[in-house]
Amino acid sequence: MRLFKPVFALLVFFIAAQIAWRLLRKSTADDEVSNTLRAADTFMRYVKSGGEACDIGVTHQHLSWSRVVIEFGKEVFVFHPMLPFFTGMGIALLSSALGVGGGFLLVPFMSVVLRLPMYVIAGTSALAITLHSITSIANYIRLGVQLDYALLGLLIVGVVIGSVIGPMLSRHISERGLRAVFSAVQFLIGPRYIGLL
Repeated sequence: MRLFKPVFALLVFFIAAQIAWRLLRKSTADDEVSNTLRAADTFMRYVKSGGEACDIGVTHQHLSWSRVVIEFGKEVFVFHPMLPFFTGMGIALLSSALGVGGGFLLVPFMSVVLRLPMYVIAGTSALAITLHSITSIANYIRLGVQLDYALLGLLIVGVVIGSVIGPMLSRHISERGLRAVFSAVQFLIGPRYIGLL
């Protein structure tokens, strides 16, 4: 744990810095970032005008062993299917072994590498982390790890309340705002692991 904490803190700082850098840089020539922001803006304008989110949500255009093409907010996103497959496996392996949530790695991966909008990332990563967590919990129980049921009960109540409020709140925050909040949270988490906060 003495080695893990500073390494984990550096990883968290690196992720936060990467997202902050993408938000703050002046260049607007990055078509992929512009594509993401345009999709998020189109989606938000449509929803705020009374349209149904599922009408302009994610649709799959193409799925093969070499390419995934999806459309969101009238913009197209393309990536290799093995990239999320192996990254998801690696994140699950690391986070299960260390007992930490994988969301802090999965969200930046989907944001920075796959360049998807936060409105797509939130639900997708939440479901992936839920399945990962259920699998990890089942394995830990099988290995004889004891659960603290009182703590678990309090956490579940908090998680349910936060999970209801979060998506409603995100509808009123821009894509840049969501990324900035995520980056700020990462910057606040890092110092905890090296004892600064």
